[in-house]
Amino acid sequence: LTDFSTFDHATGLFSPLLNGTLYIHSCQDRFGDDVVPRPQWTNLYYGGPLIGQTNILFTNGEYDPTQAVSITSDLGRSVRAIVIPGTAHGGELCPSLYPDNPQPLLDAIQTIGDIVSEWIHPPVCPRNCSGHGRCDPQFGVCCCDDGYTGTDCGTHVSSHGFSRADMAIMGLCAALASVIVVLTITFLTLGRQMRRARGSVRESVEYRSLPPEIPH
Repeated sequence: LTDFSTFDHATGLFSPLLNGTLYIHSCQDRFGDDVVPRPQWTNLYYGGPLIGQTNILFTNGEYDPTQAVSITSDLGRSVRAIVIPGTAHGGELCPSLYPDNPQPLLDAIQTIGDIVSEWIHPPVCPRNCSGHGRCDPQFGVCCCDDGYTGTDCGTHVSSHGFSRADMAIMGLCAALASVIVVLTITFLTLGRQMRRARGSVRESVEYRSLPPEIPH
């Protein structure tokens, strides 16, 4: 396991001697000169910021310098992140060391416990609320996020309150209505043209069937 940290030495509080070369030498002193750290391989193997694993919680203190390279916002329902106001590095890991914990830290500890408990004891809500809501395990009911509805929060709704299925049906109905209108106009036009053609033929037949006048 290797640990790399980088800092702005011009304005940071760490010595410029704390650089990548120092970490490489430290690693080789422990494991031999043939061992060369490969941070690129670590990112490739573990995904870097493109995390494919589940049930991961990133905790960050507001003043934690490593927050700059951490995950600070949720990547989904199973990859969560918390930024704790007014704290530094690792305060949520050993709260008993600080008897006068600030309320944001206490709230974060409670949130961490709730998240981990949810992973250990999966909620009983339908389809786990489809990843678009929060489950109330006491009643087994989903509280859907904005833009989603249904018992399992699996139905996406538009800004007008219609689901995608409703909009698809309405679109199909509108298309069918347009076809019916076009067909109706076409049949009416053909009907008028046929009536006119029949009238013209009748007048022509009557004109030709009249006997010639016989002079007296």
